[in-house]
Amino acid sequence: MSKPSRIYKVHTNRGAAYVLALTTLLVGVTLGLAMLRSSNGYYMAEDSRQKKQAAINLAEAGVDYAYWRVHYQGQKLPYTTNITTTSGSIHIEATDDGNRAASTMLIVSTGTVGRHKHTLKRVMLGLLPYHYAVCENAKLEDADAIINNNTAVGGVRTNDLINLTHSGTSITTGAWAVNTISTTGSISPRYPSSPPILFPSIDNSYYSSIANRKYYGDTWINFPLYGSSGVIYVVGKAYVWGLYTGVNTVVSTDDLVVVGMLKGSTSSAYMALLSTKRIRIANSSNEVEAVMYSHNSSNTGVVEVNDWPYITGSIATDTLVTAQNLVIAGDPTLTLGIMRQLNLPGL
Repeated sequence: MSKPSRIYKVHTNRGAAYVLALTTLLVGVTLGLAMLRSSNGYYMAEDSRQKKQAAINLAEAGVDYAYWRVHYQGQKLPYTTNITTTSGSIHIEATDDGNRAASTMLIVSTGTVGRHKHTLKRVMLGLLPYHYAVCENAKLEDADAIINNNTAVGGVRTNDLINLTHSGTSITTGAWAVNTISTTGSISPRYPSSPPILFPSIDNSYYSSIANRKYYGDTWINFPLYGSSGVIYVVGKAYVWGLYTGVNTVVSTDDLVVVGMLKGSTSSAYMALLSTKRIRIANSSNEVEAVMYSHNSSNTGVVEVNDWPYITGSIATDTLVTAQNLVIAGDPTLTLGIMRQLNLPGL
C-alpha cells in the first residue's frame, strides 16, 4: 500500500513545479510586454518631441531667411516662398505691415516635420526709402520718362499716387503707391493701395557729432580725399564730384550739388548724399553712383535731376524734379549692412 502513496507524492511535486514555472513565465512575459510597451511609448513620445522641436526650428529659420532676403538681397514685398529641407519644409510669407507702423513687415513662417507644424509671426524692420530706386513722399507725377528696368532690385514707390505720362516710361522692377498707379508707358508689377513708407528725419546734430570732417561755409569737395572715408559735415552748401573710395556720407545743412561725375573707384565704394533742403544733379553730372536723400519735417526736401544722367543707387525725397528723362538702376550690393555703414537715417 505504501508504493502507490509514494508515486502520488512525486506527481504532486512535479505538478507544483510545472505550475510555478508556468506562472514565472507568464509573469516574465507580462513584465516584458509592459516594459516593451513603456519603451515604445517613450520612443514615440521622444520622436514626437523631436519633430515638434524641429518644426519650431524650421519656422525660426524661415523668419531669418525672409529677413535676409529682404534686407540683403533686395527682395521686395510681398514675398512668398516654399523651402524643402532634409528634415521637413518651410512656408514663408512676408508682407508690408505699414498700416500698423510705417516701414515694418510681417513675416509668417510655418515649419512642417511629418505631421507636426509650427507657425511663427514676427513684425520686424521693413523697407526704407533707400531700398527703392526712386521713393517719393508725395505724388510722383512726371511728364518725363522714368526708366528702371536693368536690375533685379530697385523699383519705384510713393506715399501718394504714381502718374507717369511719358510713353517712354519703362519700369520692370515694380511700383508701389498708397493710391493709384497709371502710365502711358509700361510699369510692372503694380501694387496700388500699398501702406505708407517711413521717411526718417535727418538729425544734423547727430551727423555733426560723428563727422570725420567738418566744413563751415560753402565747400567744394573733390574725391578722392586724402585720409579715411567717413562722414563729411558741411554747414552751408556742398559741391561734390570725383572718384571716391571707401564708404562716404556727405551731409549738408543747405543745398548739396553734384557738379560732375560722381562714382566709386571700386565695387566696395559707396556714397550717401543727405540734405534737409535740396540735392541737385547738375547738367555736367553724366554719371552718378550714390544714395540721395532729401527730407525735412515740413516735407519740402527736393532732389532735382537736370540733363539725362545715368544714376546707380537710390533717390529718396519729399519731391522729385526732373528736367529730362531719368534712367536709374538700383544697386544690388546696397544691403542693410552697407546702409548702416553709411549712417542713413532710421538705421
